Amino acid sequence: MSAVADDFVDVVLGPAWHDAAMVLQIVALGVPYRALALFVQPLVDGLGRPGIGLKNTLTTTLSVPAAAVAGLYWGLIGLCIASLFGVVLTVTINLKRSLSLVDAGYRQLLSAFFPSMLAAAIMYAAVLGAKATLVNGMSPLWRLFTIVLVGALVYGVMTVSFNRQPATHCLQLIRAAI
Repeated sequence: MSAVADDFVDVVLGPAWHDAAMVLQIVALGVPYRALALFVQPLVDGLGRPGIGLKNTLTTTLSVPAAAVAGLYWGLIGLCIASLFGVVLTVTINLKRSLSLVDAGYRQLLSAFFPSMLAAAIMYAAVLGAKATLVNGMSPLWRLFTIVLVGALVYGVMTVSFNRQPATHCLQLIRAAI
């Protein structure tokens, strides 16, 4: 979303909202890191450690709004950047606390997600490259369609290349459901 935010805002909301694209770009950057915490919370719950879950919730509830308020001094973009830093800091603290329950660390967590993260990084670069070279002069709708298609194809190829077994399993599940 971050890579296509400007075209997405122009197509979906209209050119009058173009300035909102920067907000979407910044906010979207924090989503993948926040998603890591979503995978760990069921672990905490499953181990019967509600105290850790409560600490994680309180850390998030106190830290992210405090960061946002601090960023307000620099306007909307400052608010978004400060919130992004607040989310990254909070997720880092919560992950450390949660992963300690199973004697795991960031290295183990990131190694499990590394193939997907690498595929996403290559996709992001491919989308930015396509925007800079391939889609100049296209209407916003066609430009958005093209860069989303490029992103999906690159991510699919990279996922199959770097993460073949889970990708194959997902395709088998989809075929079985059809």
